[in-house]
Amino acid sequence: MKIFSPALGLFMSFILVGCGGGGSATNGGLGADLGLNTTTTAGSITTTTASASSKLFAVDSSNKAIGSVANANLVAGTTVVDRVIMGAGTQLTSLINGLALDSIADRLYVTQDTKILVFDNAGLANGNVAPRVLASSTTAHYSSPFLDRLNDRLYVADPHAQSVYIFNNASTATNAFPARALSFPAGFVNGLTVDVARNILYTRINGSPCRIAVLQNADIINGVVTPDRYIDFCSVNRLLIDSTKDRLYIATHMGTVVIFDNASTINGAATGTSMRVAISGTVTDIALDIPNDRLYALANNQIYQINNISTLNGNGVGATATIPDAGVLSAIAVKQ
Repeated sequence: MKIFSPALGLFMSFILVGCGGGGSATNGGLGADLGLNTTTTAGSITTTTASASSKLFAVDSSNKAIGSVANANLVAGTTVVDRVIMGAGTQLTSLINGLALDSIADRLYVTQDTKILVFDNAGLANGNVAPRVLASSTTAHYSSPFLDRLNDRLYVADPHAQSVYIFNNASTATNAFPARALSFPAGFVNGLTVDVARNILYTRINGSPCRIAVLQNADIINGVVTPDRYIDFCSVNRLLIDSTKDRLYIATHMGTVVIFDNASTINGAATGTSMRVAISGTVTDIALDIPNDRLYALANNQIYQINNISTLNGNGVGATATIPDAGVLSAIAVKQ
């Protein structure tokens, strides 16, 4: 399914794949055109807005915009993009690289290079909405945000500085400095997730060798750190953890999402389940809707919805849609 606004040049694409109901995941994809009813008048944006709060968010970095839809269960047929955060007041730029969502407080965290922006009432945010600036730096480069809602902490990676920064009081902080900074001298970090229940941080270290670093005591570690163990896997764009099932999801450069069960116990080599999402290219971002058992994967400028993710076991799904060369989707997030 594709979404395109001639007025804004805003483009997003959605592909529904995998099993819906009780079907099996096989090659193929369902696609349908979507209309984005958006016009611009006097510098403002008017959109067709659903009464329900938006649940699925996607960044179009080339148009400096975040689009959202109220119905996160993407189906074949006509669907309208309900809201678009866009305009000079939003402070959004083409450098947006990551989203983290507080589903309960309806708060969206946005990393875009040297800034971390926060949009309150994200599900209803539409148009030229001003954010709160959680952090702004002349030296740090923020990416891969992870929100620990229980402890009101935001973790972000800085590949350039080989560091992970932790911000306390994320729900209210303004122009804040990190409360802690983890330094990894072995190589730059890429991808970040935290198992809050087990107090474990996962991040990829692009050193020699390149692998996923695992650190215990994520809530207190600080300074130069030595990982407690490693998972021998290198091709990482994004990491996600399902703490209840102890499953680690990895968006890879190879068009696949790799899943490791019993993640908290892996040390060294392990066998994961590889699920092909795209025929070629890289999986740029992933988002997990645990209550509805869905995984969303961003690849080839499309968003793939994969149903029954907890029971899929390897036969991946290939996309069949052709996407016009308009817009660059760089990040996604979904409410749970």
